[in-house]
Amino acid sequence: MSQPEPALKKIASVRMASVIQSMQIVAKTKNVSTTKQLREMIGLRYGPGKLAPHEYYRFRAYDPTLSRDKKRAFVGANAGRALNQSLSASANYASSYVLDDKGVFLSLMAATGLPVTHTQAFFSKTRLIDRWLQLHSADEISTFLKTKARYPIYGKPSDGSHSLGSILIEGIDSDGTLRLLHNAPGPHVDALAAEIAANFATGYFFQDRHVLSKNARQLCPDAFGSLRVVTILGEDNRPELLYSIWRAPEAGAYTELAKGKWMLRCLIDPASSKIVRATLSGGVTLQELDTHPTTNTRIPGFHIEQFPDSVALALRAHRVLPHLGLIGWDIGMTEAGPVLIEGNPTPFHSIYQLSAFQGLMNPDFAPRLLRLQQQAQAANLLEKNRKAAADSGLYKEMIALERGKLKT
Repeated sequence: MSQPEPALKKIASVRMASVIQSMQIVAKTKNVSTTKQLREMIGLRYGPGKLAPHEYYRFRAYDPTLSRDKKRAFVGANAGRALNQSLSASANYASSYVLDDKGVFLSLMAATGLPVTHTQAFFSKTRLIDRWLQLHSADEISTFLKTKARYPIYGKPSDGSHSLGSILIEGIDSDGTLRLLHNAPGPHVDALAAEIAANFATGYFFQDRHVLSKNARQLCPDAFGSLRVVTILGEDNRPELLYSIWRAPEAGAYTELAKGKWMLRCLIDPASSKIVRATLSGGVTLQELDTHPTTNTRIPGFHIEQFPDSVALALRAHRVLPHLGLIGWDIGMTEAGPVLIEGNPTPFHSIYQLSAFQGLMNPDFAPRLLRLQQQAQAANLLEKNRKAAADSGLYKEMIALERGKLKT
């Protein structure tokens, strides 16, 4: 008997040109010789941004109009992760687990009075979190989906990313067959419950499905995309906005990029709450769009009504964890207003670099990031000296005790 097809979302297959293909395309379309590309790739790979070859093309660092300093301002995934961690003192960064653990994060933010995504039930074989309905087995998951779930409902793992392992369920038929997006037939409820119990023993959420605000639906109909707001600590150690990108998926997609679907990355101007630029895809084929591909709505200048409230929510949330230098927030702009979805202590900055056409370490951002880094380094040195002094005092005390024993 054949095994049923897994129902939970797997990583989308996105075809990207190889480095050799990209090199040939750039040489032909941008008149940049392959020798120069190779020399730049090596220089940027070992430069401050540690760009991998595919990132060199993805961020369009090959562009001959960019100066050497602008090319070195791009930050690769590994360098970005290290940078994010270096913006908080080592002792304080330990509290970042609150953001990585979605259950703890949602409970903490809700207890603080901040709006968060509503959880109907939580599955785990070992954990007990908050006052949500607790599920501990595949049978309990199945019973919940058959009798207590309020549809439509969204399921996702507590430790997942990029919506991997997630599913959007519109409803359930009398025979137990689940109906997915646009009422497409899905798996049987028992099969889904068994799949979740087998693969996500540490935690799985069943949450209300959110609907975008009326304003946002004008540009992003029949879909749901989150707003990424990145905040940092300012000179007075109060949170402030660094940048914000709205990830607007194609109709028929929920939150992250689905197989066969595309996603717009919309850079927002904080002063006007309007979209500055929208980009599609990546690498050599990166496109900048003026109108939405399906609605024909003009994108540059589109006003995001909930943007100020969303930024204010992110800044309030950052004050709950004031010792972390930088945090990336995923916020849903819903019909009921902005809600917190997730927090990330090491957000990837690729979406900003793809949307802004410039590196993270640009003249506007670099001084703020470097100031935080120096502040964290000073705190680390102070803590190191404090421990050394404490250890030294303890050592002297031990010697005194031993000498006292000898005299006795």
